[in-house]
Amino acid sequence: GEEAVTVGTVRALDTDNDVVSPMIRNAGSLHMMGMPLSDMFRGYLATSDSPSAGRDLHIGDLANGIIQPISLMGTSVTVVAGVALAFKNRGESRVALTWVGDGATKSAACHEGMNLAAVQNLPVIIVIQNNQVALGTRLEAHGAGDLHAWARMYGIDSWSCDGNNVLDVYAAARIAAER
Repeated sequence: GEEAVTVGTVRALDTDNDVVSPMIRNAGSLHMMGMPLSDMFRGYLATSDSPSAGRDLHIGDLANGIIQPISLMGTSVTVVAGVALAFKNRGESRVALTWVGDGATKSAACHEGMNLAAVQNLPVIIVIQNNQVALGTRLEAHGAGDLHAWARMYGIDSWSCDGNNVLDVYAAARIAAER
């Protein structure tokens, strides 16, 4: 169930120009951004000639606009906010995108990154994948309120879509990228 949300969002980007910071579960983004399958497989096998030099599943390639996954959930939001701030300061028409799960929205780093992106009006797309399980904790046990209302706290636009429908995901991400 992770494929459509990954492939649909990346397809909505300018893959020659934009940057993604995937979670390990967003492996499809690597190939969508231009990484050869052979590099991906070597990365998953953790061979010394892999893009991550044998480190575990943290496969990235800045030449293809892929920031390596970050183990601490929610931290990617602050990273892409910083990347987008650089884009804005240099006057570049580029977008930085990351994905987080519903559990990661409870982390301080996620909130800090969202706030920076909102206050600075940065070209960031943050995809919240509500899989309803934060490391085994059901959504209603780790958070109150409505995730759909989350973006409004920061005064930013948001769209909801069916994360298993690639066309729905693409449409929402394309609108976000254009804005």
